[in-house]
Amino acid sequence: MNKTIYEVKSVHLSDFNPKETNTKIIINYTKNNEPHQIIKQITLNNPVAIVNNILVTIKSKDKMIIEESDDFLSNIFITRIKDEERIEEKLLYYFQDLTKKIKELKAQKIATKYMHLYNQLKISKLILEE
Repeated sequence: MNKTIYEVKSVHLSDFNPKETNTKIIINYTKNNEPHQIIKQITLNNPVAIVNNILVTIKSKDKMIIEESDDFLSNIFITRIKDEERIEEKLLYYFQDLTKKIKELKAQKIATKYMHLYNQLKISKLILEE
């Protein structure tokens, strides 16, 4: 039986452009305590779809090698994300907050408030380590 455990460490925005809803996100995670990183282009409009896409992308990084053998347990692969429900919930709140701030930013008419929101979005980061 082969086990792969992923642990999402952090997510942050990269190349944020306030005129577009497309942005890059950088996802730092570990696979069996070995650090990895994914850079992904996303559209910040549907937080649920973004979170599901991130989790599926991380889980799909595994390449299963199926070998013929008499032991059927050797061909079982377990792939999971540590504390997946908690991670999913925190990611969802993070991306909901980001989409709300982007809507506020686009509607903002006062320059100082606009720049304040822009700076918040530019340095936005979610750290998921315990």
